[in-house]
Amino acid sequence: MRTRLVLCPAMLLALGPILAPTASADPTHLLTFHLHRSNGYRVRVDASPSPGSVIPGHEPYALNRRKGAVTVTVAKAGASSAYSVPAKVTRTRIKARLRGFGQIAVRFHPAVITGKRAPKRMTICEYLQVTTDGIFRGRIRFRGERGYAGVKARSAHGGIGYQESECSGRPTDRTTELVARSATARLLALSDTKYGVTAFIAGERRKRGRVLINRSASRVAPNGSEFTFDDGLASAHVEPLGALFSGSADFTDPSQWTGSLTASFPGAPDVPMAGPNFTASLKSVLLKRGHGRARTVGGSPAVRGLMRSR
Repeated sequence: MRTRLVLCPAMLLALGPILAPTASADPTHLLTFHLHRSNGYRVRVDASPSPGSVIPGHEPYALNRRKGAVTVTVAKAGASSAYSVPAKVTRTRIKARLRGFGQIAVRFHPAVITGKRAPKRMTICEYLQVTTDGIFRGRIRFRGERGYAGVKARSAHGGIGYQESECSGRPTDRTTELVARSATARLLALSDTKYGVTAFIAGERRKRGRVLINRSASRVAPNGSEFTFDDGLASAHVEPLGALFSGSADFTDPSQWTGSLTASFPGAPDVPMAGPNFTASLKSVLLKRGHGRARTVGGSPAVRGLMRSR
């Protein structure tokens, strides 16, 4: 068994509670393993008897509160797609059918690992993870939409255990926030003058049969030219650069959001992030650094917080 202390980068914490996972006072039993890259994508599997621990933005979307759940997350270069289904999960076994995408039926075999703790550094949040390393053996199959990524394996390295985090307080910071949303998609833009950065997070949530799919894409820009607004916060222009975003969009008070902006996710390129089905808001907000614990597995923390607040 080993104990690991993983520290949050200060830059990501500038996004504060907007990106925070669901608060929890108790650690949750988790089973996690990683697979070989597929077409450049990283593939990770998280499972737990508690569905909310592994379903991004689970509240109030838990698939079945009386069952466990498994999430297969496929990620590359700032974007990810997470596929969640109900599953039979015990302390050492995972059994799930991702209909249309594959199946997982594995059992965990522990290995003997020497425990160690990483040195503590100056930080805001600390993540404490207690795991037993080993190998999951059985049947692992996954194929994304149109075969953009796929894995077939009989074993995978991973671990079982518990994970939680603790955040200490710090002074609040003021930032300008734009949120645009439709029935299935959401875009968050943040302009933080203190740190001199602009951040974008796009998300989409859909259900295909019994599989809940959460997608996310993010970008942090070193200046504010990609997100501009007037002093009265009555209008704004968004034009993120980079490979994950295309086009632009404009906000007009009180809630109009128009343009050609799209975001690309694994398995779902060029998803509209603006148009007549969207509403938007633009305001100045305070990002508070509060005390508390938060689970941080099963999909990226960014999309967990983003989709949870829909």
